Amino acid sequence: MITVGNRVINKDILSILYDIQRSCHNGKLSQIDDGSTDIKVTCPRHASGKERKAACFVNKEDGKYNCFVCDFHGLDFSKFVNECFDKSGDFGENWLIANYASDYISQNLILDKIDLNKQVEKEKYLDESILESFESYHPYMAKRHLTKDVIDKYKIKYDKEYNALVFPVWDINGKLKFLTRRSVEGKQFWIDRDASKKDCYLLNFVKDEPTIFIVEAQLSALVMNGWGFPTIATFGAGLPDEQIETLNNTGVRRYVCVFDNDAAGWKAENKLKRFISKNKFIDFIKLPLYKDPNDMTRDEFIKLLSLQLPDYLV
Repeated sequence: MITVGNRVINKDILSILYDIQRSCHNGKLSQIDDGSTDIKVTCPRHASGKERKAACFVNKEDGKYNCFVCDFHGLDFSKFVNECFDKSGDFGENWLIANYASDYISQNLILDKIDLNKQVEKEKYLDESILESFESYHPYMAKRHLTKDVIDKYKIKYDKEYNALVFPVWDINGKLKFLTRRSVEGKQFWIDRDASKKDCYLLNFVKDEPTIFIVEAQLSALVMNGWGFPTIATFGAGLPDEQIETLNNTGVRRYVCVFDNDAAGWKAENKLKRFISKNKFIDFIKLPLYKDPNDMTRDEFIKLLSLQLPDYLV
């Protein structure tokens, strides 16, 4: 899912790229090749947008883009749209909103301003009975390799209203803090307004492990825990300072980062290298380009570990 101007864009990235190809009339995006995680396209910037071999990758989830020839990259998909239409400024944002924006405001994380004169408010928690209002199974769970044991242990649900899986998020002490949802059809992702920046998905389950794996996506964390690897997720590659503080304050001695092999993942790795506590050991696993653990089998992941972090498997 992407949002523009705090509006949800109700169309998947692949379909938008095909719409751009039909609309821009300048020969750009002549190649569009769908992949499991990313879409390979001809770069709209270099060679006047008419390169012979596609070398630019656009992430299907959030529109992040990166060209491995001219290094045209960014996190704001509207800038990519600008380049396709040979425009600048707010054109891309306005074009996306005019064509695909919903009538409702995205439920992204919104933090209230801090009043230093007020007493610190107590943490807010949800009653776990809220989970009983959702259904316990949807075929999409199996499609994304979630086993029954994983579904039951981490209380994954299905919300008919959103047509989405529901992922409960607990704090490190196991108290339910907020819910996130992921569409079972498109790439939309919702996070409750009361979500905290400091919480890491599934940390309460693995906080006593000596080594923890860190991934971006909740589905990847669930699959890896099902494989027997204690894993948490950061809800994307943003990695706010509050999450790093949480990681620094655990008793975990070693973190193994398995971030996406793209510009956002590399940025998150660099941030962790700079700010993780000196009393923590940290390793980085390099995934195949534009893949995440949810695209792999357990055997493929173990083979990757054996090559890059053999001591973990000893």
